[in-house]
Amino acid sequence: MISHVGQVTAPSPAPAGLQAGSVQAKLTKVESTVWTEAVAALPGTAVFKPAAPESSLVHCATTLGHPLPADLVALLRESDGIEGEYGDGLIWSAERIASENQGLREDAELASLYMPFDALLFFADEGNGDLFGLLSRIDRPDVFVWNHEDDSRIWVAPTLAKYLEWRLAGQIKL
Repeated sequence: MISHVGQVTAPSPAPAGLQAGSVQAKLTKVESTVWTEAVAALPGTAVFKPAAPESSLVHCATTLGHPLPADLVALLRESDGIEGEYGDGLIWSAERIASENQGLREDAELASLYMPFDALLFFADEGNGDLFGLLSRIDRPDVFVWNHEDDSRIWVAPTLAKYLEWRLAGQIKL
């Protein structure tokens, strides 16, 4: 079952200097629908939010002090968060990504209990305290889960797309 909360906005106009009929303009338009269509084709329940405004994406990257991974940005441009069947955060909104990561990175008490969080960019939760993250500053698409009880960081998927596929199919077991 797939549903949309609000409207998924139309793709942004082609960047300055690109003609509407150019190949790049067409790719920009195509890329703006890839994620929601791919997730909608997967088994399981996904509830899409309206697309993230560019200002939210810029604020998120500025707050965190580094760019967001390209796949995550592309997904957020289509849907500013995706919820599962029980309202679980399959993908958080750009604002939540910024606030959760900033909070974890700046909390002195957590710093005394856990390894640093700077290496991961958390974007989703399991609902039990465990968080899913991408590598924040390395151009590598792997998804990891951080276990809040033992501070382990375990590989769970080779890409964001596989993470969504496996999570919606119930193949990620924690």
